Amino acid sequence: MTTAYQRLAPIMIFAFIGGGCSADTTPTDLRTLERASSPNDALACPPAICSAKAEMESPPLAIEAEQLREIVRDVITAQARTEFVGEERDIGQLIFVQRSRLFGFPDTIRIQTVDLESNASLIIYSRSNVGFWDLGVNRRRVHSWLAEIESAARAAGGDSAETQTSAGGTSMPQ
Repeated sequence: MTTAYQRLAPIMIFAFIGGGCSADTTPTDLRTLERASSPNDALACPPAICSAKAEMESPPLAIEAEQLREIVRDVITAQARTEFVGEERDIGQLIFVQRSRLFGFPDTIRIQTVDLESNASLIIYSRSNVGFWDLGVNRRRVHSWLAEIESAARAAGGDSAETQTSAGGTSMPQ
């Protein structure tokens, strides 16, 4: 007969190992990122900005890049188990680590703002630091965070640069 402790021991070992794993927090210019072949990352990028293939497209926002970085920091630091760990001002990048709920494995998330003529946008790259597969966690995170950041930027006056509403209330392409 096994005790509850014996059944929980493997989980406790994974949790201990995961909590002790370090995250890669080295700044990397995401415009020239070379992605690994493992399926444990996700990338969102504006069209024609990144050399790597992105799963999602980041929209242009009618907002200054510096204000967008402030919004990103506010939105992301409010996420569960997420820590702001660094910034590379020269390339407009913020670096975060979010740990998995059960085992505490670290994922590194780099978010870089980019200037697009009179607008700004962002590149989000999320990558697991442990394991080969992530079961779609990074893709879901990038999709969710992109939507939250876009919503917060719009609320701050950064409407999508692709459409603007005229005084008559109709949506017009710019």
